[in-house]
Amino acid sequence: MKSKISFFSVSPAIIREDFRRFWAIPVLAFIGYFLFGLLPIIVNYGLITKNGGENAMVVGQLVDAMLSGRNPFLIVNMAWVPILSGLLIFSYLHRTGSVITVHSQPVTRNILFGGHFLSCALFTILPIILTGIVLLIIASPIYDPDSLTVGSQIAAQGAQQAAETGRNIFARADIVRWMWDYILISLYILSITVFGGMITGMSLHHFIAAVGFNALVPVCYLLLMQFFDIYLFGYNGSSFTYIMRLHPLIQSVDSSHFGVVESLIYLLIAAAITAFSLLLYRKRRLERATDGVVFKAANVAITLIFGFLGMSLLGFIFHEAFHQSAKMTVFGYIAGAVLAIIIIRMIIMKTIRVFDRGLLKIMISYLIVACAFFAVITFDLTGFESRVPGEGEADGVRVSGIGKSYYESPAILTDPETVALVEDLHRDLTEMKDASENAPDYETVTNITLTYFTGNANGDDYKETMTRSYYVPEGLFYPGQAFAALQESAEWKEYIAENLYVPEENIVSASLLPIQGVFQSGGEMDMETGEYEGSYDTSYYEASSISLNKEETQELYRVYLDEIRNASGKEMAAFGNGVECYELDIFYNEQSGEENTSTNTRVLYIYTTDTEAMNWLTEHGYLGDISSEYRCAAVTAFDLDSSGWTIPQFLNDDIDPSDDENSVVTEDSDLINQLFFRMRSSVSDIGTEESLLGTDKVYYLTLYNSSDNYITGYIAAEDIPAGMTVPSAS
Repeated sequence: MKSKISFFSVSPAIIREDFRRFWAIPVLAFIGYFLFGLLPIIVNYGLITKNGGENAMVVGQLVDAMLSGRNPFLIVNMAWVPILSGLLIFSYLHRTGSVITVHSQPVTRNILFGGHFLSCALFTILPIILTGIVLLIIASPIYDPDSLTVGSQIAAQGAQQAAETGRNIFARADIVRWMWDYILISLYILSITVFGGMITGMSLHHFIAAVGFNALVPVCYLLLMQFFDIYLFGYNGSSFTYIMRLHPLIQSVDSSHFGVVESLIYLLIAAAITAFSLLLYRKRRLERATDGVVFKAANVAITLIFGFLGMSLLGFIFHEAFHQSAKMTVFGYIAGAVLAIIIIRMIIMKTIRVFDRGLLKIMISYLIVACAFFAVITFDLTGFESRVPGEGEADGVRVSGIGKSYYESPAILTDPETVALVEDLHRDLTEMKDASENAPDYETVTNITLTYFTGNANGDDYKETMTRSYYVPEGLFYPGQAFAALQESAEWKEYIAENLYVPEENIVSASLLPIQGVFQSGGEMDMETGEYEGSYDTSYYEASSISLNKEETQELYRVYLDEIRNASGKEMAAFGNGVECYELDIFYNEQSGEENTSTNTRVLYIYTTDTEAMNWLTEHGYLGDISSEYRCAAVTAFDLDSSGWTIPQFLNDDIDPSDDENSVVTEDSDLINQLFFRMRSSVSDIGTEESLLGTDKVYYLTLYNSSDNYITGYIAAEDIPAGMTVPSAS
């Protein structure tokens, strides 16, 4: 008669027998920890004290890599132990003879499961504990030089001050945390491995299930991320990162140690999986040994999972191979799902005769689930695309991707009025989906990212709550009222000014480099893309550097910033959209006064649209008559439609522009000056919505120097100088 024991019971005899049979697993595990973790530290251990600890960081780097989870060999060593333990110890379930023999003994399934599971757990955690004990014994303070407040050597501060201000890389508390993290991850992997063994009837299938289920979270995350990227307007890769936290091994890559709450959650999940595995074990029919999958429900679930994987992989391949064709992508989804379902059914049933009513039911079930999935993401049933924080929901917001050289290292904007303006801008962006997806090829697209935060008012403890990224046509985005209002806000202008900040009193001098003297020459025009593949004549650029003294540099810098602070929203949107006229390299000392340790450089760009800066250059004699650099200008009509544009004939065939019927050429110096300052670098930089709608709104502009090298750009019809007749676009 079998003994009656509690739900989860342990038999010491079973554990001893498991250790007698499989003692090599924990031994090999410890050898792995020793070779890949302990041995390099022990070999270099003497460097901690040699020469006053001058080279102690050699050991510190090895310790830090181990305790922070960045040693890939230790991660692999930690992962294979629970998987192999579960496979070998529960292998009797997958052989007809052994499963009958084991279960004929006077012990309950509770005792069998409890004893074998505990054996697996001990195989897993004992090598970790032993490794941790060795580390605790040899631990000696090693302080990270980068964390010290003064200097880079411990000797410069003394051991006491270093201990107070520096981070001890080889701290015993970190060793204990490492032990706990590895034990927690191992037990989590073990619980999934054992679950895989309970639903499968063959050792090979058990192995596939153990590895597959442990890899399921990151794989599904990557696939879902690709789906969201394709179908969710505004999706950002960080929007659903919490999915990765469902597995502690993946979570450990992003964080050094698990907190108390995380540890409890992972323990509860592992315990729940283990308890469910025991329930399955108690219901498992012994005669199902050697079957692929022993439970019908698990059979269906596994088939659906593989169907999703097959659908995703082949669909994404077709998506890329056929240039994002919707029809071919859908075909890839269907073909991938069908093939994956058929193949996994053959593997599970161990036969190629799977074309029956059961397969049809599976296909119908998968079709229903797949349609529901695509309905959710394509019709935005969750409200993801339209979601915009309401009043008072966000305490701060970061905006990036707007503008050009002016917008670096985006800061968190906290003024309630500015946050409200960003939310208005966000609402405009949510309505640009169709226009963005159907934008013509000639349109310049910008990537705008909005990140919302909640937290205290001084910004010391902000928590990210929502992130959206939008790829939208610049010509549609920049003219918007919400964008102009944001540009006019005081906090936004000050933010830009801070990004361009130079301590004025520390300015030494500057170099002014005339970028308009860099001409294209040689090469060919790509008729399909409209891109010019040529070389650049930099001789003028290299020979024409202008030096500004301290006073001139300070004055020009003030003019530059004042123009930004005083600009209207429309003017702000125009910054950086003209032709790069000068590169301004400002040299300044790190500290004011005569004793300075280093000199830094702030690089600014002056565009033709920076009116006040250009006027200053003209007044001081640094910007003369543009026609002295350019002998003639050609204005060319071209088509702006969904198919792109017609390439100016004279560029393609290298002929005189005056011979091109769609071009008008002028050598008038006044007209050349006006054309130059009204030129824009791209169609979208024109900055009017109307420029996207007609064929006679924008012209192609080419300016030639005396060597027949040239620069190119675009000019709006309304910016054509008075008295200049240009051909109409067809």
